Amino acid sequence: SPILADMVMDDLETQCLDSLNFTVPTYYIFVDDVFAIVPRKGMEKILMNFNNYNERLRFTYEMKVDSSISFLNVKIIRSGNRLITNWFRKPTWSGRYINYYSNHPLKYKINTIYNLVDHAILLSNDCFRQENIKLVHDTLINNCFPEHIIHRHIQKR
Repeated sequence: SPILADMVMDDLETQCLDSLNFTVPTYYIFVDDVFAIVPRKGMEKILMNFNNYNERLRFTYEMKVDSSISFLNVKIIRSGNRLITNWFRKPTWSGRYINYYSNHPLKYKINTIYNLVDHAILLSNDCFRQENIKLVHDTLINNCFPEHIIHRHIQKR
């Protein structure tokens, strides 16, 4: 159950992080996905603490590649001394959504536009937004959305 999972992760977090001899300056958790900025030498220690919490739980980690790492549907990029974000889609992302000519209520189709536009805007730094809006437009065209519908609802966001 999600409630039990949250309780376990809260306890794990408290026990494991409190036992470290260094601080973790950045730490975010969503269900069982964790994003943390950890001193390079502390990665093995934190992984060992998490994996020793319970034999049925196994954690792995990813290191940044080309100054970036993905967390959920956000790509976090180190740019100089700051972090910027971009909308992340897995390599298996097909761009397939509800077809405009399908027999679904119109509100579902319009909400598909809003959801995609919100991802493109809210998850992305300014430097990626135009590229992501174009991707949303092209994706909707590929799902048979009429140009005037796309344009009207993108403008509302």
